Amino acid sequence: MHEPVIAASSYRHEMVDDDILHAYRNAIIAHGPDDEGLIMIVGPARDGSLAEVGFVISSDHTHVIVHAMTPARTRFLR
Repeated sequence: MHEPVIAASSYRHEMVDDDILHAYRNAIIAHGPDDEGLIMIVGPARDGSLAEVGFVISSDHTHVIVHAMTPARTRFLR
């Protein structure tokens, strides 16, 4: 599997690449895709806090991370 692409929008909540990728690679919960193709996952950042990461799959099958934040919101912990 190829590395995902991290879009600029993922930095809105000030997460860094290493934490985003750690949560993405170690996901424990997944939701979606929704109507727009967004898949939300929850995984641990490097410090163990649960982060939510949202990604879409491009036409060439690349995962493009468009959202990342910690702590993960309650609605994604189910």
